Amino acid sequence: MEYRFNLNPKIYDIEDQVIAAVNENVKSNLLIFNKLQIPSLKFLKGTIEKMKDTVDIVVIDHLHYIHLDQQEELRQIGDIMRTLKTLTDIIKKPVILISHVRKKDPKNKDRDLEVSDLYGSSNV
Repeated sequence: MEYRFNLNPKIYDIEDQVIAAVNENVKSNLLIFNKLQIPSLKFLKGTIEKMKDTVDIVVIDHLHYIHLDQQEELRQIGDIMRTLKTLTDIIKKPVILISHVRKKDPKNKDRDLEVSDLYGSSNV
């Protein structure tokens, strides 16, 4: 529970140890950053552009961990999506972006998910 709510700063030490172990086992086939290691969208874009010749796919988990300086979250999501779309055109590799889904309406719990269920879906 402390991990889920970031109540224990020592949890990041454990996360760093896990990331280091995974990186050691897969060497250069997988590169993992935690949300504290990605200070900006500009940093993320620059990192991906530098690696464009050595990667086959980019997976970003998740959209809402990328922070911009702007206050309005929906505008941030729009900027992130435009930047990542441009980036896919530059690196010519697929980018998988994981995003939050809105909570299901208890009245319609049997219905399938739709694009509009993505948080910030108008921009995603």
